Amino acid sequence: MVTPQTPAEVRKAVKEGMPSAPQHVAVSAMRETFNPANWNDDKIEAPLQVILAKSPFWNAEYEQFVRQLAPQVDYRVMEGVGHFLMMEKPKEFNGAITKSC
Repeated sequence: MVTPQTPAEVRKAVKEGMPSAPQHVAVSAMRETFNPANWNDDKIEAPLQVILAKSPFWNAEYEQFVRQLAPQVDYRVMEGVGHFLMMEKPKEFNGAITKSC
């Protein structure tokens, strides 16, 4: 979830913050992540922005899949970040959000 470039303060915040999440929150997050009812090919007509950390999981095939679901998607990939990209590069992340508004 972190990369060698993840700042020490972000690592510390994550390490201290994650264990404090209530158990029901962690359980429900994992349950819903893998709930097949949440994974379908319904079109997304609402505005959608996807900002991902560069990863082999988010390849060209995945981007094509997202664009088929949501043709108007604002799809972006950030380099040099891990799972907590909004904390690792907040200016770049916030800039991406505000440019789409």
